[in-house]
Amino acid sequence: MLKKLTLLTLALILSLSVAPVSLAQNANITVSSDGEDMPVEEVLEPALSNLIEDEIVSEDAILDTEVTASDLEVDEITKMPSGIGNWWGGFKQKMSIAFTFNPIKKAEKQLHYADERMARAQYMVENAKNSKTVEKAQKMIEQSENYVDRVREKLATIKTEPAKIEKLKDKYLHQAQLHHQILEKMENRVPEDVLIKIKEKREAYLERFKQGLEKFDGENKEKIAERMERVFEMKKGSDLKPLKDLEFIEQLKEKYPEEKQAILNRVKVLHQKLLAKKLGKMDPKERQQKLENYVKHTETQNEEKHHDLLERRHMIMNQLTNRKDIEIDPTVRKQLQNVKERTQKQIQNNKKLIIKKEALETQANNGNEKSKNQLELLQQRQFEVRELKQEQIREIKPHILPAYDETKFKPGVGIIKPEPKRPTVKEAPKVQANNKTKPQAQINKKPVNKKKNVVPAKKPLPAKNTKK
Repeated sequence: MLKKLTLLTLALILSLSVAPVSLAQNANITVSSDGEDMPVEEVLEPALSNLIEDEIVSEDAILDTEVTASDLEVDEITKMPSGIGNWWGGFKQKMSIAFTFNPIKKAEKQLHYADERMARAQYMVENAKNSKTVEKAQKMIEQSENYVDRVREKLATIKTEPAKIEKLKDKYLHQAQLHHQILEKMENRVPEDVLIKIKEKREAYLERFKQGLEKFDGENKEKIAERMERVFEMKKGSDLKPLKDLEFIEQLKEKYPEEKQAILNRVKVLHQKLLAKKLGKMDPKERQQKLENYVKHTETQNEEKHHDLLERRHMIMNQLTNRKDIEIDPTVRKQLQNVKERTQKQIQNNKKLIIKKEALETQANNGNEKSKNQLELLQQRQFEVRELKQEQIREIKPHILPAYDETKFKPGVGIIKPEPKRPTVKEAPKVQANNKTKPQAQINKKPVNKKKNVVPAKKPLPAKNTKK
């Protein structure tokens, strides 16, 4: 036992000491029709292969984007809810609300039940094995929405216990933001026919947040800024969390007509200052890489959405870099500029890739076999890269999210289906671990780790095979 423990420790030290590489550089082994191993880029046209961007994993981004049961203040879901269980639970909740006559306690219960329903929906989507489970999760989201919508109107009219009401108003907005974040994650896991519905529900939570602000604070910029700052502070995160909050502010602005978007300017400036302050306190040697990893970390498989996310983050950094009224350390400003330029280059490459794929699809639909084969190989490689990234994320989560238990997370089967593969290319065999290979992704060397857990040794990826 001691010998095994010693070997495991040595493996961990060696894996952490190796320089990180991108997933795209490693997920590239395929098999030719005669059984000989060939790198995908030797089968793909070089122009296409070069456009596939690195997939980056950022521990800071995972910490800031995941919503746990602890964040929602509900019990952790450990098993798939049954139909009878959902009905009975819903019946008890309705009875409990019906016989609660204190308006404040009734609102508290409704918000709590809304969180419970959303937590169940999140678990169901993450663990779904078929489309029926996803449909049930959608109904669970609708039930959560019903509870939320009943609360907003009441909070604006209750006059007793103003201190409690203010806290409940903050909780309502905090909940709307968390639910929006959960639905954002769901968009990465549901099939195309469900994606539109989930996106609509996510947009609806942005609208609820806006309506809440209008009901609670009207158009008072000072009060809105103060309330939103309190709401953002309710969810803890990494030093780069202000960037995620700025992203939410930009999405929220789109819900206002152009002449009223200035209502959010004050809270935006406050968060820009906070981000600049947080960046200034970070280790200068790690700051640029951590920021770049954070910006590039996305879990969406939808290329249009991926493109939009990068453009929004690029805009946020551009606005901060160009502000002269905010005190920013010159080194920080320079590093922001560097990350902004690299992000712009990735955006351009992503756009080229989207255009190339559209061209290949058109040619393939017109009967061009070469274009069809190239498109299928490109889709295959992209899918493999993303799968490797998801595996890496699942390994990291337990060590940066104290409430997360990887043994209870079973990724859904058949929800996001693999893209079609080239018929003439055999499926690549499972490659045994090679001690000489490098870790899968560009992971920050110092994980966000409040409990001082040790990040496990990363699984090595298949070595790049240049044999032709």
